[in-house]
Amino acid sequence: MLEAGVPMQIVAFFTLVVVQSVAILLFKLAQTGGAYTFSPASAVALTELVKLALAATSHALDVRRTGDEWFAGLSVAIMLHYFGLSCLYTTNNILTFFIIQQADPGTLSLFKSIAPYMCAMLLRLAGQTMNQLQWGCVIIQCCAIAIIQYDVVQSVPVLASTSYMLLSLATTITAVSSVWNQLVLKGFSVPLNLQNTMLYSFGVATSLVCFWVGPAKSDKSFLEGYNLLGVALIFFQALHGLAVAFVYK
Repeated sequence: MLEAGVPMQIVAFFTLVVVQSVAILLFKLAQTGGAYTFSPASAVALTELVKLALAATSHALDVRRTGDEWFAGLSVAIMLHYFGLSCLYTTNNILTFFIIQQADPGTLSLFKSIAPYMCAMLLRLAGQTMNQLQWGCVIIQCCAIAIIQYDVVQSVPVLASTSYMLLSLATTITAVSSVWNQLVLKGFSVPLNLQNTMLYSFGVATSLVCFWVGPAKSDKSFLEGYNLLGVALIFFQALHGLAVAFVYK
């Protein structure tokens, strides 16, 4: 018989898969002529704003119900960890826009499945181990990626080298942020909604900086160029963030 928590874990898992799949498809569908009519950095900032509003509201309700302090458990060291992690998330989110302009959503999803292998390596260095079944799944994933990314007819990779560089960078950031979250942030005695509130607050700030300066800077105004698909992308990206939090909980 299944344990009481198992059905909810299955619901959380499939919810995350569905929301993530729709969100990554919208990255492609929101393009017009292979480019975006809006600024990727502003899209990330708007997504973080939506997630911040939802997380802050949830935390306010928790505080009202429990009577705890608003910033219970926070310290300068913890805030610095949240800031660092938000920088990785912002970089990865903006990077996704550039990757989808060069590769299809399926390739990005499959390539990011290498992340568990990198996580395993990092966790191994941190002193944690994986069982044989976990290692077997990771190896099968990596072999499958290698097979589908090679054109046997022309004996060349499917994508350009720059695309693989961007995909490798995105996968590395995903692995590092996942391990960082597992080894450090999950050990903090800070309420989940407060954690999300702080992460999304820093996410808004870092994405706004990227909108004004750096490689992601755009000559478009902040709200320029958004259509229905662009709005849907922001909505599902926000849902994806909440789905991840739901899985952690």
